[in-house]
Amino acid sequence: MKDFHVHTAYSDGEHSPREVIQYAIKAGLEEVAITDHDTLDGLEEAIQTANQLNMALITGIELSVDANSSHILGYFFNYKKMQEDPEYQEIISKIRRAKRTRAAEICEKSKLDPILMQDKQGNNYQITFDLEDFGDRAIYTGHFGAKMCQVVEQNLGVRLDVYDATHLFFKAKKYEKFATTKIKDLDPNYNSAKVDGEKTLLDYVKLEKDNKYWHVSEDKSAYPSAKEAIDLIHKHGGIAIIAHPDEGTTRERVEFYLGLGANGIEVYSPKNNGGIPYYEGLVKKKHLIATQGTDWHGKTYSPNKILGFTGAKIGKRLDAISAW
Repeated sequence: MKDFHVHTAYSDGEHSPREVIQYAIKAGLEEVAITDHDTLDGLEEAIQTANQLNMALITGIELSVDANSSHILGYFFNYKKMQEDPEYQEIISKIRRAKRTRAAEICEKSKLDPILMQDKQGNNYQITFDLEDFGDRAIYTGHFGAKMCQVVEQNLGVRLDVYDATHLFFKAKKYEKFATTKIKDLDPNYNSAKVDGEKTLLDYVKLEKDNKYWHVSEDKSAYPSAKEAIDLIHKHGGIAIIAHPDEGTTRERVEFYLGLGANGIEVYSPKNNGGIPYYEGLVKKKHLIATQGTDWHGKTYSPNKILGFTGAKIGKRLDAISAW
């Protein structure tokens, strides 16, 4: 098995690069790519660990592009030369500044309007954030989702999927799931002393439907264009792949990115809802590269994902290409 889309704590993942490599080995992967959002900082540790543990590792990155939800994956580039490139440094600095500015606004909103919780014994809690909680880094929405999950688990004894929780708290999505799913089905290992497993999470966490708590729009003008991202990856000897196109990227935009020089598509992804046959046909027709990746963020951050398993057969993979 191979997984070409994995994140570490250097972006919005749960584990250190060393831990990710160890998890990949335990999962039986033959090869893995570290593709942190908008940073190369975790690659040195990942490469050292992979060499020590005899694991095949591909250098990678996932760049946010075009002031929308599209992402471009890069592989096989010379990461040291890219890190030293002023163009890369400027792109990453702009993204980091924009995300930290947004994060500061979210923290302030949380203090003015905290989310309230109450356990079954009547103890009250609230969810707020401090910017200092996240360190000196680019801060993504997933970081807030992970922090929320920590607070919920600490005070209510319920472990949540970070992806689902992020959508619930910040995007007013998945409300019906949390309003109708019993806690015992959300988390079979919940703490029964704090909540009743027959009830739902929203019996204890006070949320209003369609309320995007503390929502602050991102300044996506800080993102590079897709062309800038693709050209940067190519400049340093890499290949550029359109990430999980069914999430945030229209098919028209996929064609546009291919016209800009993208080398392929992440065809096999758990996020491609029904689009796999279409993308299989497209890469075959245009003689492109089809990759696979789970977009795994960690053992508890992505409890419904398994490293290396995308739920689909593997087509033409990155292992058909030699790294350079």
